[in-house]
Amino acid sequence: MATYNNLRNFEFWKRAVYHLSITRLGFPSPKHTPLSAMVTGMGKRGPLAAIVLVVALAVSATLAQDTEAPVFQLVEGTEARFLIDEGFMRRDITVVGVTPLVTGTVQFDRDDPLTASVSIITIDARDLDSGRRRRDQAVVRRILNADQDRYRYITFEPTAVAGMPPLVQVGDILELQITGILKVRNSVNEEVFDTTVTVVSETELQGLASTTIRWRAYGLRIPSVAVVSWVADEVTLELAFTAALPD
Repeated sequence: MATYNNLRNFEFWKRAVYHLSITRLGFPSPKHTPLSAMVTGMGKRGPLAAIVLVVALAVSATLAQDTEAPVFQLVEGTEARFLIDEGFMRRDITVVGVTPLVTGTVQFDRDDPLTASVSIITIDARDLDSGRRRRDQAVVRRILNADQDRYRYITFEPTAVAGMPPLVQVGDILELQITGILKVRNSVNEEVFDTTVTVVSETELQGLASTTIRWRAYGLRIPSVAVVSWVADEVTLELAFTAALPD
């Protein structure tokens, strides 16, 4: 990938500049000496040496600016889910609502995993589907009010990633905790998602993030329905994701 090639090129030019300045041209070490002093120290070695040094430094600086971690995008196969227990028609069941309409990115470099970060994750609550039309209408319109544009999206804005090891190889399974701000309608709370990530390849990540919240903490109200005898106080939120580097 271009990013890794650039990083290797950057390291090459750093070594080349150091080697050239110390062993070939006899300059003071660039690690500890200002550029002006290096040029002054060239003496009779002439303009050509100065040009070589300046070009090498310019190339290395340019390459250094292009060494940001690769950005993986959430792709097909990603879905957000909620799971909640309830008593439905005299049976205890777990309701599962799902939507594939999720957007977000993960910035991740296997060679420097401690710098990993996650963008805001956006979920289209209007698309949640539990398999029962009337329930879905109640969830979208009466509970989440997602039929209104201002409440359509649920967002999670990560603020910290914990548990990342210093080195990661393809095939590794990472156990992380991602802390952030969850927004549902106009209510926000800090939540922690327990997250398992599998490094499938250099270009693909797969994983599952999960947390359990109390829906009343977000000012939600679940309407009474004759066929539903009870509803649990807690709801589990999950994000099953596949993230890939763009082609």
